[in-house]
Amino acid sequence: MRRLALLILGGMLALFGFATAQFCELIYDGGVRKSMCSLLLEPDSTTFSMIRNRLPQGLSNTALLRNYIGCWKIKNDSLFLDSVLVNDGSDSYRPISIDDIFAEKRTASGYFSDWVSDSLRVVSGDIIKYVHMAWESKWENEELIAVENGIVKKRIHKHNRLVNKGMEGLKLRSLPDSLDLGEIPRRITLNVSYSDFDTEGNPTSCKVIVRRGSGDAATDNRVATAIEKFILTRKPLPIYYIDNRYVTHTYTITVGPSRND
Repeated sequence: MRRLALLILGGMLALFGFATAQFCELIYDGGVRKSMCSLLLEPDSTTFSMIRNRLPQGLSNTALLRNYIGCWKIKNDSLFLDSVLVNDGSDSYRPISIDDIFAEKRTASGYFSDWVSDSLRVVSGDIIKYVHMAWESKWENEELIAVENGIVKKRIHKHNRLVNKGMEGLKLRSLPDSLDLGEIPRRITLNVSYSDFDTEGNPTSCKVIVRRGSGDAATDNRVATAIEKFILTRKPLPIYYIDNRYVTHTYTITVGPSRND
C-alpha cells in the first residue's frame, strides 16, 4: 500500500503542483488514477480524532488546509482506504501510520471502507474551468459515485468541455475600445452575459444590464444595444458545457471616459 501511495503522489504533484485551490483526495478507480472531491475520513469522528492527532501541527500548505491527503481505491465495486499522506514541510509527502486505527478493516486490497455511505465526486482529465476556491473548479470528466457501506451502487458520469474560449480577461475588458459608441459623457458600467443557447452551444440571446449609467438614458440604451449586438455576433465570452447544460458567466465591462479625463 505504501508503494501505491507514492505512485499516486507522483501524479498529484504533476497535476496540482502549482494549484492555488485545495488539493483533492486521490483515488485509483479500477486501476485508473483520478482525483476525488469528497472527504471520507472526517465524518467518522472516532477514527478521525486519532488521525488528527498524527497530522502536522500548523499549516504546511495553503492549498492543503486540512493538512492531509487521503489515498483511496475502488476495486470490484468496493471502496478501500490505502493510506493517508501528510506534508513534511517541503514539497514531499509521507504516509502516516494508520494500521492500528483501521486494523479490523484490513484486507489484501486495503482497508475496506464500510463506514462510507455517501456520493463521491470523482474527477479526471483537464480542468475545464478553474475556480480559485476549494473544489469549485470543473474537470473534463466528473462522476458521482453512490457508495453504501463501502459498496458502489450507482455511477452518474458527466463530460464537461469548453465550447468557446472567447477572449482573455484583459482583452475582454478592452473590448469597448474597438467599438464606435459615439459620445459618452460619463463612464458606463455594464454586466454582460449570454442568456440562451441553441443545441450546439451557440448563443442565441444575451443580457446587458447597465449597473452605472452615464446620466443620460438615451446614451445608456444606445451603448447597451451596441454591446449586446457585438457580443451576440462576435461571441467574445467563454462558453462551457457543464453538468449537461451550456453555461456562461456574467462579466463586467466599462465604457466611456477614464476617471482621469
